[in-house]
Amino acid sequence: AYQIQSTLSEEALDVYHHHIQQDDLVLRLRRTLWLGASASRDYLLDPDPDRGVKYSVRLRELKTESLRRLEDLERLPVPGRDESDLQGVRTAVNEFWGALENVPAATERLGAVERYNFLQEEIVPRRSSAGDGIREFAQMTQRALQESETMFARTRRAGAQRLLLLLGLSLLL
Repeated sequence: AYQIQSTLSEEALDVYHHHIQQDDLVLRLRRTLWLGASASRDYLLDPDPDRGVKYSVRLRELKTESLRRLEDLERLPVPGRDESDLQGVRTAVNEFWGALENVPAATERLGAVERYNFLQEEIVPRRSSAGDGIREFAQMTQRALQESETMFARTRRAGAQRLLLLLGLSLLL
């Protein structure tokens, strides 16, 4: 009985541990996207002549971090998830970083109003698309966790019933 309970508890702990890791990775990924959008805005507002160098360094750091988080999410075992679940997120994130990398060249000759419009038309929609993909992925894995919890409860109930049956049979014999 103790062995059965111990195994079930370990399984539940493992499922929740993976869920917590995933939530942390999703939060960090969304944060890097937000910081990337903020860096592009700051680039367009910064009058410093060295702003391009600062921007490219910051962008490289954030892109590297976001791609690392995506790889970590892909490696994280999630019940019911297949390889393609993160493909849309990866595509949207790559498009977002591509748009950010294009900011200096695309806005070089633009005035203040045009730069603002560029942000609203090019950067914001891509950030939103990547964020929506991440949110959908998190919801999908949340549903998978709920299904795992349901299966775990059924398995636990079945185990308890088998244990009671064994105890009842041992009392009769």
